[in-house]
Amino acid sequence: MNIFILSDNRFPATHYAENARYHIDKHVVKMILESTQMLCTALSYASYANLISSNLRNCAPCKPLAPGMRRHPCTEWTMANLTNFNYLTRLAIALCNEHQYRYPLSADHEYTDWLKYLGQDLDELGIKIAYPLPERFATAVKDPELRSSSRPWREAVNIYRNYYYQDKLPFATWKDRPIPYWFGIPDTVKTA
Repeated sequence: MNIFILSDNRFPATHYAENARYHIDKHVVKMILESTQMLCTALSYASYANLISSNLRNCAPCKPLAPGMRRHPCTEWTMANLTNFNYLTRLAIALCNEHQYRYPLSADHEYTDWLKYLGQDLDELGIKIAYPLPERFATAVKDPELRSSSRPWREAVNIYRNYYYQDKLPFATWKDRPIPYWFGIPDTVKTA
């Protein structure tokens, strides 16, 4: 489970697509499922869950994806507030769009429609894509010193970019995308 924060762009209108573009091919596919799992868990436990349409809470994928990993830092972060929940929803939708860009001959990811309906539900609540980005993010990396359910966003970006280079290099590919400019440059984002 993870939520890779790879873009240091703070403008919501472009942040999500850029963040999804920076994901390696393997994560463009995998993180949609993990994000949906965290969102479904949040819909089962978070205090704001009753604001989300019961149709979304009681249909696929929430039914087959039983709540799980509730104590994981990224799931705790998602459940902490509606801003974080919105962020993960929008990132998951951007990952679905990126999936279609990189793999145009494949079918939409099985959770694409549900995630888009969830985004529409958030729009109706007034929590639109241009809603401010969270100031703090979870970091779920191997190093226990860096694991946290709440880090300042600049630190989170730096941790994840370094993690990507250190741990994902052997299988890091970006189909039909350039390698991100920061990949392979240690400490690409200085903490404030």
